[in-house]
Amino acid sequence: MKKFNRFKQLTTSCLLACALILPVSTVAQAAEKQQASGAVRYVTDSLEVPMRKEPGYKYKIVRMLRSGAPVQVLEVSPTGWVRVQYQTKNKTYEGWMPSILLKNQPIAKVQLNKQIEKTNRLEAENNQLKQELESLKKRFEETDKALKSIQEEKFKLDKAYQTLKQKSGQALELDAENKRLVQKLKETETQLILYKEQLSEAEDTVKRQWFLTGGGVLLLGIILGRFFRIPQRKNKWNSL
Repeated sequence: MKKFNRFKQLTTSCLLACALILPVSTVAQAAEKQQASGAVRYVTDSLEVPMRKEPGYKYKIVRMLRSGAPVQVLEVSPTGWVRVQYQTKNKTYEGWMPSILLKNQPIAKVQLNKQIEKTNRLEAENNQLKQELESLKKRFEETDKALKSIQEEKFKLDKAYQTLKQKSGQALELDAENKRLVQKLKETETQLILYKEQLSEAEDTVKRQWFLTGGGVLLLGIILGRFFRIPQRKNKWNSL
């Protein structure tokens, strides 16, 4: 059954190729323009394409290539056939196939799969970016809240600083006045000490004067007593 299906596909491909093949000269010119040795081409996505041993439909099929299989062009025949090389599972196959069955771009299915993979990758990256954006928004809100708190604290500190500055200005004035009063007190105490010393000296002088005055009066009394002595009466019995 599988051989029959493959034969059916092969017959369909041959019919399609025969219907689409242009004259040999036109095909050769198109092949020379579109194919180049060493270039990479892709098997058309219509069906499986046989790779033959020699350039021609009568030659043996080396391998059936699925749609979108990448092959490397080794040689271009003027008859519209291309010798290609195909690698799979560490094995290399070489053969011929019509150049009209090769495309410059991968088939739509392969491109669609690549686009789907790219879209999925972009969606995953987009989701990751969304998560990062949400995280950044949350961090921004937290940072903004902390900034407002810091600004409020700074406002309070500035106000306290201004109050302290005013008080410190008054404190400096009070300190200067206190120092002035302390100095004046020291001067007053010094003057008081001098006054006390002067008073003490004055008291000593007064005492000495009183002492001298009292001594003079006593001396004067003694002198006057000696000169103005009252004569004593003699007793009669003493006269006897």
